[in-house]
Amino acid sequence: MKTLFEVLEQLYKKILLGATLENDSHDYVFYLYPAFSDQGCSTTTSSDCSNALDVQDKQEPSSVSLPTFSVAPVCLQRYSQMSSTGEIMLLQLTVIKVMITRILSVETEFHAKEKYRDIIKILLKSSDIESQLTCMFQNSEKLLSHMAAKCFALILYFQLKEKITLSNSWISFCQKNISEYSESNKVVYCLWIVTFVIKEIFKDTSSQKTEILKQFLTPFDTLFEVFYNSLFSQHFENHQDASNKLINSLICFLELLELLIASRIYLKLHFTCQRILFLKASCVFDVITWPIQAFVKRKLIVFIKKCLLCKVGEDLCRGSVPVFMPPDNLLDVDLLALASAVLHAVDLGLLRILSVLGKHSCFGGGEVLAGYEHAPGPDHVILRTLSLLIIRSLEIKFQNCTSANEMKVDYQRFMSELLTFLKPHLQPSLQSHNLCEWLSRVFIEQDDDMLEAAKASLGIYLKLTRMFQTFKEWFWLERFWLPPTIKWSDLEDHDGLIFVKPSHLYMTIPYAFVLIIIRHFFQKFIASPLAKTFGIKEEVQKKIIPNAVLENFFKHSTRKPSQTDIYGLAKKCNLTERQVERWFRIRQNQDRPCKMKKFQESCWRFTFYLIITIAGIAFLYDKPWVYDLWEVWNGYPRQDFLATVIHHLAAVSLMSFSWCANYIRSGTLVMIVHDVADIWLESAKMFSYAGWKQTCNALFFIFSAVFLISRLIIFPFWILYCTLILPLHYLQPFFSYIFLNLQLMVLQVLNLYWSYLILKMLKRSIFTKEPYFTSSSSFFPLIAHLQSIRDVRSDTESEHEEEEEEEEEKEEATEGKETDRLKNSLGANRHLIPNGQHGC
Repeated sequence: MKTLFEVLEQLYKKILLGATLENDSHDYVFYLYPAFSDQGCSTTTSSDCSNALDVQDKQEPSSVSLPTFSVAPVCLQRYSQMSSTGEIMLLQLTVIKVMITRILSVETEFHAKEKYRDIIKILLKSSDIESQLTCMFQNSEKLLSHMAAKCFALILYFQLKEKITLSNSWISFCQKNISEYSESNKVVYCLWIVTFVIKEIFKDTSSQKTEILKQFLTPFDTLFEVFYNSLFSQHFENHQDASNKLINSLICFLELLELLIASRIYLKLHFTCQRILFLKASCVFDVITWPIQAFVKRKLIVFIKKCLLCKVGEDLCRGSVPVFMPPDNLLDVDLLALASAVLHAVDLGLLRILSVLGKHSCFGGGEVLAGYEHAPGPDHVILRTLSLLIIRSLEIKFQNCTSANEMKVDYQRFMSELLTFLKPHLQPSLQSHNLCEWLSRVFIEQDDDMLEAAKASLGIYLKLTRMFQTFKEWFWLERFWLPPTIKWSDLEDHDGLIFVKPSHLYMTIPYAFVLIIIRHFFQKFIASPLAKTFGIKEEVQKKIIPNAVLENFFKHSTRKPSQTDIYGLAKKCNLTERQVERWFRIRQNQDRPCKMKKFQESCWRFTFYLIITIAGIAFLYDKPWVYDLWEVWNGYPRQDFLATVIHHLAAVSLMSFSWCANYIRSGTLVMIVHDVADIWLESAKMFSYAGWKQTCNALFFIFSAVFLISRLIIFPFWILYCTLILPLHYLQPFFSYIFLNLQLMVLQVLNLYWSYLILKMLKRSIFTKEPYFTSSSSFFPLIAHLQSIRDVRSDTESEHEEEEEEEEEKEEATEGKETDRLKNSLGANRHLIPNGQHGC
């Protein structure tokens, strides 16, 4: 009489070799059904159970005949010496596992495979083996519970391959244990079984694996999202460590999530559970703060890195991805959400929270010999992963960003934080002059990650460059600058004709430096001797007594204190109010240029405006459009480069638009109309600084007449008419035409305001007999064109202040004499009390 163990042992050896079974399939099912005891799923551990395991004549099939093998595996030799129920059950599960494996193998002989398939189908129909296997997950024997889970996973995969409907007991088991996280082995085994089945489906080479996986995942779509929320919502009290079961569940679920996302990328399946990580990524980063082992946190960030790189499950899916797949329109949206979550976590301090300490690297993975221990160094896997996370997240964000300024700010902020994080962990330290050094230092040990980092960095660079190129293309749109019938290609040089181009404006840069040098030598060797000829001398500015309180108030509060401020400062410094006022007046004058400096500047501007005006007249006197405004737009666009270089260089900031749009003729007319009056203004200022008041007033009268005629008559009735009305006879209105005329209209409004101020000065001078440049209420300072008037006003103010200072000095001298006389009359033991203060 054979024991059940002996029968199973010989059956195992025969199936392991892939031999064909001769007996009826039902006879083998009898031996494969797990031998459970009556007490739930626990096993009997009695050492004396040989009689219980004997197969009775009425139970054992009489026709079963198994050959004896001369060589048995070592594990079966051990089993043959044991007779406990646990070993019997373990051997039964092993036989079922090997049998299903042989069914799935392409190397198994066809008739043997069909026999094995028939046995497993009968076993599934004739018994509730699935319920029995799930019950074994709670068994105290870890080897038995693990074998039950593996056997059950193979049974599920066999049912999917054979298109057998999955039992309701399995689905109910999952719904019961995964609907909410609990400290149970069943949760871990349930997640492990689902993961194992998905892996087997991925390994399948058949064309139907997408449909198989869809059938398997359909009942669990919403269930995984519920478990996701439950698992990642765990909270821990102070100094409370996470349990091993929680860690096991977390690791299994991360592996499951990776496979779910891989099925989305490679098999193009669409389930809600595949998007939960992307849509709720913020709660995953909370795991970094959990009291769990460092390797679990490292596994988490490596998993997120794979998701951002779309490399999840690449080991299983390599070489099996179909060439043509329908696009996943939501994948880009989900990647953007995950990238935003990564950058948000970095903002919240991810790089400061995550520990990067690890074991010292050893060549070949060997152990460090005793006595050669090194201090723990950084975990380079974490350094590489975090670096790649940030770079890739920035690349994804920039791909969906339209603001170049926002991209620049984000790039500088996150890369600065990353480099600050890496610097203390890289020895020798990073060099500030080589900003790309960190890339090779961090990824030197991993070629794949280095390639991905280089690709992401290149993507960021190209995006920023493309944004600049897009802006450049938009800025130079032909419909903005040119009439509808004109193209930029029409402005290319051809047939010996040279057209002005925006690139010619670069020529102003060296010319500007040349003008600066010429101005320096002109002021030193021409303007200064001329000023001395007119009697203008170098002024020595009066020095003030250093006072920290008054200096601090002058720099940080106001340069012109009120009377209340003066009174408070006087008491604080133990000075008279007159002394405080005088100190501020002298301090203000120290920051003002002297008359010699002002004369030099006016002399330079006078010479400059005179030369360019004469040159402009010389170039334009024989041009037909100076006398006939209709010629300004005749033959537009045109080639007038040399005739207008000097005028455009003189006022490039105002004329660059007309240059780029090829408004050369109108631009030259505008320039000469506005330059002709400045000559007389600068000459008037020169004589004002020299003290020649009558000559100054005469020149200012000429300036006023020229200004009013050129700005109020010639400019609006000739120039504006030329730019606003005449072009409509040649061209249709377009953007640059409107923009140019708006600028000219604004300029004309300013001309009216300036003219009002000039007439106001003339009126005051005629009716009050005041010189033009001695009124303290001269022009109010305006924009660049009124800089000269600002100089005149400052000159007047300084003159009045100097006069006041001289009067104060005389008064103080007089007061000093009176004080001496008062002291002599009061006696030597009496003291004056300044500013109404009482001495101590």
